[in-house]
Amino acid sequence: MNASYDRTLPGFEKALGTQLISSVGPKAIAARLAGFVHPVTRNTHHARVVSLFKWCRKRGLLPLDVMTAAERVDRAREPRGVIGLVTPEQLRSAFRLLTEKAPHYEPALALASLCGLRRSEVLPGV
Repeated sequence: MNASYDRTLPGFEKALGTQLISSVGPKAIAARLAGFVHPVTRNTHHARVVSLFKWCRKRGLLPLDVMTAAERVDRAREPRGVIGLVTPEQLRSAFRLLTEKAPHYEPALALASLCGLRRSEVLPGV
């Protein structure tokens, strides 16, 4: 299993016990998700559970023509991130650190800083 799912699914299995997935309702899923305080973490776990339910639907374990219980659970509202500017000294410090610790990331930092790209746009999946 994927490591990220290893952090989500065992807790759901423990919380829901031996219920068939077709009998799990949105309230039970929402109750389990409520244990995650940070909204981004909650939404990450929610997305994994939705994927599990869609996988089950695709394999005939859930009805094909209706939304799954996981899809009916609302996502948490995530706070807006703070957008700031990097000072020249901060950028120099970042390059010094990368030169010392991870020189293979220097081109990515140069690209991101000169083109205004986000980390996810330069290094997808990292």
